[in-house]
Order: sequence, then C-alpha cells, then structure tokens
Amino acid sequence: MTNPGEFIPSPQPPKKTAPSCWVIGGLGCLILVLLSVIVFGYFTNKFLSSVKGQELSETFHKALQASEKVPEAGKKMVDIQGALSRYNLKNGHYPATLTELVPDYLPDPSELHTSLDTNPDPKHISFVYTKPGVGAKPSTVILSLTWSLTINGTENGTSTLTQELTDSLNGRVNELQFQDGKLLSSQEAPIPSGQ
Repeated sequence: MTNPGEFIPSPQPPKKTAPSCWVIGGLGCLILVLLSVIVFGYFTNKFLSSVKGQELSETFHKALQASEKVPEAGKKMVDIQGALSRYNLKNGHYPATLTELVPDYLPDPSELHTSLDTNPDPKHISFVYTKPGVGAKPSTVILSLTWSLTINGTENGTSTLTQELTDSLNGRVNELQFQDGKLLSSQEAPIPSGQ
C-alpha cells in the first residue's frame, strides 16, 4: 500500500549497453588468428604437395627413423666394447676381428649388426673395428659406426649429413656429426640404459 500523495516511479526498461571495446577487440583478434591458421595451413599443404615439399618430408622422415635407431646401435657398441675387454683380459691381447668374439663373448653374429646399416643382412658386420696396438692410449678409437643421409633441394643441390659413433679403449662413446665432410659437432654420447 502506498500513502496518498506518494509518488511511485514507473519501472524503467533495462539499460541497453554497447559491447565493450575489449569484446570487440578480442573477437577481432580471434578472427585474425583463425584466418592466419587457415592461410598457414593452406600454404603448408601446397608446399608439402610440391616436389620440394615431398623431398623435405621424406628427408625428415628418414632422419627421424635413423634417430630412433641410434640407442640400439649405441647399446650394441657398448656390448661389443665389453666383449673386447673380456677377450683381452682372458687372452692378453685383443682379437684380430670382431667375429672372434662370437659365441664366447657375444651370443651370436647379429650382435655385430645394427639397423642403421644400409645392408639389411643380419650377418653383415656394421661396426668398423681397429685392433689396438700394444701400449695404445686410452683415447684410441677401436670401434666406429657411420651412417649418412642425403638431403635434396639444398642451395647446392644436395647435401650429405653423416653421423658417426666412436668407442675408445676407455669406454667413451662419442657422437660426431658432419655435413658434406665438415665436422658440425662432437659430443660424448650418453651410455645407453641397461648397462
């Protein structure tokens, strides 16, 4: 109930507000990002469909496959180095060839082969062994494994990336990377797990 003479205001319609500049700016940015993604996707798809794009994609795929095989090769290298050490302790000298390690120090010849080898024959020896001479320094490299990858479509036509694992008498495994014969990097490789 109202008192006589009291003024009762009439209900006001809800106040209409315009969208804030933050909302408009945010939507504008979102639209810009979506357009950028669409344009980037379109040109990436065009590039990957081209011959050069397919070559790059194939090279990347080969490099990825090779990198997945490196731990297995490193483990085998460490196993061979251990077998060489055991052979030397027992016989007082290192073997002339790696095949002398089988079966007494390595279970079978497939231990001398790695999937990085371009020769798929499991009897093919992937590792290069250099018998150390009497009094050889601990840093003398006795095992190495090398693999390469050719990249097409570079500035000079093609380029060859080469990686090499080396193992020395002191048991240090080093990983070296070359491009067209020029050393890019050299670092001690981590000892594979399971050792």
